[in-house]
Amino acid sequence: MTPPTRVTTTVPALLLLAPAIELPVRSTWTHDPRDPFAVHVDFHVPAGAPEHWVFARDLLAEGLGVPAGQGDVLIEPEIGHRHVLLLLRGVDGSTAVLRTPSAALEEFLQRSFAGVPSGREQYRADLDGWIRQTLDDDGRRPTTGTGTRAEDPRP
Repeated sequence: MTPPTRVTTTVPALLLLAPAIELPVRSTWTHDPRDPFAVHVDFHVPAGAPEHWVFARDLLAEGLGVPAGQGDVLIEPEIGHRHVLLLLRGVDGSTAVLRTPSAALEEFLQRSFAGVPSGREQYRADLDGWIRQTLDDDGRRPTTGTGTRAEDPRP
């Protein structure tokens, strides 16, 4: 049995700035079976680095049919369900409203659920990789921000 693969798609979006003022942006949606509960989205704005968001795959699935979410991410279908609105609230208090075609996100979700069905998610943390990243090559604690070695508590 082959392991599930990463699902990625590019979806056009409109950043709604004001009534009748829209800015086209490209969005890249990713579902990684190593993080099966999450959807990762990069919004590629014309100027600057992409805005990266992570939220629950189930939130996206629910939001395609009915208004869903609370807090930083709200997802709501438009009347007729041809488009979905995403309301994103940043930690700095900024808010963005984006409009994307529902069909593209439905297809993305179908592919993600085909690889990792709902209820069959297993979080596969790479604990060894995390420990390697956390510790230096010699197995000691990482250096502090001053460039000196942090105190090693081992004898």
